[in-house]
Order: sequence, then C-alpha cells, then structure tokens
Amino acid sequence: MPKNIIAAIPLGTFNAAALTAAFQPIYAGGLPHAILLLRIMNRSNVDIIISYDGLVNHDYILGETTFFLSAQMNSQPRNHVLQIPAGTTLSVKQATAPGIGMIYVSGYYNPE
Repeated sequence: MPKNIIAAIPLGTFNAAALTAAFQPIYAGGLPHAILLLRIMNRSNVDIIISYDGLVNHDYILGETTFFLSAQMNSQPRNHVLQIPAGTTLSVKQATAPGIGMIYVSGYYNPE
C-alpha cells in the first residue's frame, strides 16, 4: 500500500565566485530523483539565471532571495502527480558577473 511520505535529495551547492556566462550543472548527471518541490536559495550578492535543460534561460533569481517551484501544487487534473523529472539538468549562470556567496538547491520527492 503506497504511503504519503517525502524524502529529501542531497543538498546541491554552487559557489557564486565560479559563475560564468555559460550554464554549469548543479548536480552532475542531473537531478537524482523526480521531485515534487524545488527550492533554490541564492545566498550570494548577485542575480543568477537558472536553466532546466542547460541551454535555455528559464528563471531569473535575485541575489539574497529564495525561489520555490512546487510541481505538485500545479498538477492537473486534481489528485494527479506532477514532478520535475529525474535527470533534469538544473544549471546556473551569472546574470551579470560572478559574486560572493553560495547558491543552495534542495528538493523533495516521494520514495514510493
């Protein structure tokens, strides 16, 4: 019988001093699990750009802010499961220049 439980993926980190104009993956090999909730904490002094395929600009995150993407909250029709797929190439690049501080990524998945 399925259980309604969640588990966390390993915390992803990226040093803002290493930002470049090209996308760099946060997780080698992509996201380790299909996740229901993605949280990106930009604890750096610069704005960043996020890509979910390593090629296209998808999200712009201001310095010292946190971004949440709740896949499950957007599922249609109701009671269906919506997840960000395992292996998604979550990548980051500078919006203007490298900075000081860290970028952290956390996510949650259903291990059933």
